[in-house]
Amino acid sequence: MQAFKLYFKIFKRSALASMMIYVVIFGVIMIMYSSTAGNNVTTSFTAEKCKVAVINNDNSEFSDTLENYIEKRSASVKIKNDDQSIKDAMFFRKAEYILIIPDGYGEAFLNGTQMELKTKTIPNSTSGIFMDLMVNNYLKTFKLYKTGASNLSFDQIAANVKSDLAINTKVDLTKNAVNDQLSLQNFYFDFLGYPLICVLILGVAIVMNIINAKDVKRRNFCSPINSTKFSLQIFLGNAVLAIVIWALFSIYPLIVFRSKMLNFQGFFFFLNSFIFVLVCLSLSFLIGNIASKNAVNPIANVLGLGGAFLGGAFVPQSMLSDTVKNIAVIDPIFWFVKANDIIGSQTIFDAATTKPILSNMLIELAFAAAFLAIALVIIKQKRTSN
Repeated sequence: MQAFKLYFKIFKRSALASMMIYVVIFGVIMIMYSSTAGNNVTTSFTAEKCKVAVINNDNSEFSDTLENYIEKRSASVKIKNDDQSIKDAMFFRKAEYILIIPDGYGEAFLNGTQMELKTKTIPNSTSGIFMDLMVNNYLKTFKLYKTGASNLSFDQIAANVKSDLAINTKVDLTKNAVNDQLSLQNFYFDFLGYPLICVLILGVAIVMNIINAKDVKRRNFCSPINSTKFSLQIFLGNAVLAIVIWALFSIYPLIVFRSKMLNFQGFFFFLNSFIFVLVCLSLSFLIGNIASKNAVNPIANVLGLGGAFLGGAFVPQSMLSDTVKNIAVIDPIFWFVKANDIIGSQTIFDAATTKPILSNMLIELAFAAAFLAIALVIIKQKRTSN
């Protein structure tokens, strides 16, 4: 097993340091993400009061009732009734919403005459929209009672409106622990496509590049080991390295998502990641036979980052445009992530639900076979030329 030992001796000296950088960075990112995931989750809703100033130029019974209603449902702010004070209040955010009730508004409203309320608000602010809804809700409810129950007095209508609008609904935002856990699994395995392709290219391609150097190859031809045994041992070295890297990245989900990984869903996640490792191994083998040693690192970064962004490892595929998806079909990470997303959305695994998963895995294997075939053709051409 001299060639096998030679493989890992070269790997230790030339590729281990570069690979460990990606392993450590990826590990830190996942630890940080998993430690913050699920924290700061809001499980209840509380409406915040807006800073509102009401300038009542009418001082009628109705306008006083409206003013009282708004002040109780907002953070009341007092400002002077002049243009400069109003502008200053809005500019310095002393008030987010200013309601100006014009003289005669109460009488006009009760008589059914059209008269508009004047409002000042911060442009495109949610507080302005919220307060407009509140005011309109009060006016519409009061008008409904005035029209439909004309036998009631003003005080009775005001009391009924106040009672109706005082009804509050408690809102609880429930957290589905299963879905949150699955989303974290999906994130891990989707993101895994980036470090896998970078790490294997840096490991396999660098070692293969050194072994395939002309002088090294000629010395190997002079050794007592025939070329077939030499190639098999190098192939074994590549396979062992790929399996070790896959196992290394598989330890984390087994520790963090243990209860969720020991089932059919976890099995398919691991199977898909293992198949993608084969794709990365074939691609790395191809790059190792065509690229120079100095070009391996840039190629790893370009293929890793470019493929991850295009394939949906960083941005969910649901957010990608149709144009990007049509281009991404040439990217093996796209099919890897697509299979992961299908796996993560399934709770029952039978012939019907596993068919699209296996279809994506077969496409990944097709990429692996294509990369390997191209690499073997290039090796044959180089051997013939040498």
